[in-house]
Amino acid sequence: ANAAVIAFDMTERGTFDAMPKYWDVLKNAKPDCRVVVVGCKSDLVDENPERCAVTSDEARQLVSDRRALRYFETSAKTGQNVESVFDLLCKDLMPEKYDGSSGSGNQGTFRLSADGGETTPIENKPKAGGC
Repeated sequence: ANAAVIAFDMTERGTFDAMPKYWDVLKNAKPDCRVVVVGCKSDLVDENPERCAVTSDEARQLVSDRRALRYFETSAKTGQNVESVFDLLCKDLMPEKYDGSSGSGNQGTFRLSADGGETTPIENKPKAGGC
């Protein structure tokens, strides 16, 4: 893999404390792998700050110490920053193929080949009705 997302639960300290172990395994297998660190369940922390088990400063320090690309606080429930994580990875890994468009439809998206060869842009075709 050329990129990885290492995630932890912002409400469970143990998941953050375990990250260096997983990071070391990843970097031993693929030293040049680009890493984004993701704090999950930001919606729970936003709703109740007392649930926060890992501060943003701690996570940012880990990112700095380990030279990761960036830290994002995300929520699968609300969608906060989920798309941004993958946008960053695409821009970092394939800037010449990524036009920076995101949001509605498939703008700025492409299909990667399994063997790491050519990419195929995905056309933004309107659906023909239904869901």
